[in-house]
Amino acid sequence: MLVLVPKIKEDGLIAVWKPMKESDHMIRQVENGYIDNVFSLVSKKQVRNKLHKGYLPKPDDRPVLPSIKNFVLVSSSDGTLVAIDIGEEKVMQFGKLAEDLFGMTIRWPLSIFQGFGIALSSFDFR
Repeated sequence: MLVLVPKIKEDGLIAVWKPMKESDHMIRQVENGYIDNVFSLVSKKQVRNKLHKGYLPKPDDRPVLPSIKNFVLVSSSDGTLVAIDIGEEKVMQFGKLAEDLFGMTIRWPLSIFQGFGIALSSFDFR
């Protein structure tokens, strides 16, 4: 999963993103190396648990039930679109805690509203 959000500038204001043509969308800009106004977050690779027939975050993450909906987003400060397994900082973690209960943990640069939107969108694709 790749998540792109506008950066917060030094004066505390959010960078405004106004695409004027189709080639201006965030993904294309990041692919072309324009990362000055964008935070790039990528999901860590999950481990398939054959016994429970689901996915779990790596063992260093908090305990959750196996689910395809579990994910951990980490910062990709260099603008690359892949997660690096060493030295990354967790920005968001979402996981199944019980049959009908999911938990979400977020930190800056995401707001609770953005985190909730990302969590809801994960249900749409899985």
